Amino acid sequence: MARMGIVSWVALLGAVSLGGCSAGLSGAARATLLHAEQMEIFTVDPAPQIDGNPHPAPASQLFHEHRILGRAEVTDAGERARLGRIVDDSTHRFEEGAAVPDCFSPRHGVRVRRGATQVDLLICYQCSNVHVYAPGGERDLATRDVQGKLDPIFAAHGLKPAPRL
Repeated sequence: MARMGIVSWVALLGAVSLGGCSAGLSGAARATLLHAEQMEIFTVDPAPQIDGNPHPAPASQLFHEHRILGRAEVTDAGERARLGRIVDDSTHRFEEGAAVPDCFSPRHGVRVRRGATQVDLLICYQCSNVHVYAPGGERDLATRDVQGKLDPIFAAHGLKPAPRL
């Protein structure tokens, strides 16, 4: 009986520390990601600036200040759902008092729409940070490294992330 109690506590602590499926995105943002009617994926230049100045590229070639290297529409509903689950399952809130990493060199972007709601995610697996742009404001979430699961999906759409610096 005591052994079962220890196993239960270990499982509970693991779920808390890894964030669980609802600890990251919530509400309309999470529903939009998981049930997207439209999805566009991006590979982006990890540097938002060149020599301290914003990219000179036109706004249509930028994804939240990062130059778009490639973009593709994910038209298959099953693939949208799978990609949404991968991202949702990997995100979680930073622990209370934890510093948000400041290196942020994202190489992946995801834009989802459901009805009138749009959510954009800019993902950096180098520092395990996701910047979320959603109704109600922007926020940072932590992520587990699922780049190995995302890269084949991006590659199937002809997209290759920028190399790590």
